[in-house]
Amino acid sequence: MGGGAVSGVVIALDFRIGDERGSTRMKFALGQGSGAFLVQLRKTQYQNRFIPRREKSPHSWRILLRVSSGNLKLANTVVAPGSWACVSDDVFVPSAEGPSVLATVDADVELLAIRVNADRVPAHWSTVERLDASAEIDETAARFASKLDEVETVEHDFIAGFSSLMAMFQRQRWLSASDEKVEDSLHDPTRLRVQRALTSALGQLALQPMMLDLIEESGVTERQMLRDLTSVQQRFAMFEGGWRETLRWWRLTAAVFLLGNHDRSIAEVARATGYADSSALGRAFRDVGLIAPTQIKNALG
Repeated sequence: MGGGAVSGVVIALDFRIGDERGSTRMKFALGQGSGAFLVQLRKTQYQNRFIPRREKSPHSWRILLRVSSGNLKLANTVVAPGSWACVSDDVFVPSAEGPSVLATVDADVELLAIRVNADRVPAHWSTVERLDASAEIDETAARFASKLDEVETVEHDFIAGFSSLMAMFQRQRWLSASDEKVEDSLHDPTRLRVQRALTSALGQLALQPMMLDLIEESGVTERQMLRDLTSVQQRFAMFEGGWRETLRWWRLTAAVFLLGNHDRSIAEVARATGYADSSALGRAFRDVGLIAPTQIKNALG
């Protein structure tokens, strides 16, 4: 499994928000040197220039992405269904320093994104690089996306499937060889505690989950929960900052997704993400330098 191994897969989370009027789902499994994301937008328009800018990560990533359905716009390039591209991490989730050039063209979009260390892709690739995939890679990626869609937690066969896909990327010369070793962290108590606590918290944004909720869900002390979160943050680059900053980012990002559905009022968006009313949501957007929810909703149309 050399060169395509997943190093210490630790977290598998399934974030969903919305209803039949419009919804967003992000399913992901992260390791120290790699990760996979499944993103599904239904009846929702999205532009990542509207989400809160995260802090510049100390990690340097590139994202290999395949558009499964719908059309996605990257900078001035439209990526059609079945197409591949490699983008910098700042394109996928913009930082304070990075560009913001990702947008949906259609209201229903699904994509698979694979996170890798930036030094594994060719140095001459541009910020947005269009890729030509073999039929074998495309078919394998489609099967893996179905697996990620269905799996409830990371298992050995999931890791094997991911490792196989990474090995194909290497044979295609999209990735260089790697010395990463597989670490069996499937039963690591830290992973299990953090996964359980975060899954519960992110599924209840309307209730404004607090650190106390994570502690109660995990059954450990506050000190242990803080150690667990710090461990995940440092080892797996899952988020930057503490729990308060992480929760705020998720709530505001979820609000942007919901604003992309024209059938939902701003007051509904506010309540769904844990804010008392549209005024409170507007203040939260202003506090992080975002434009007003009304302007975002009008822009997303």
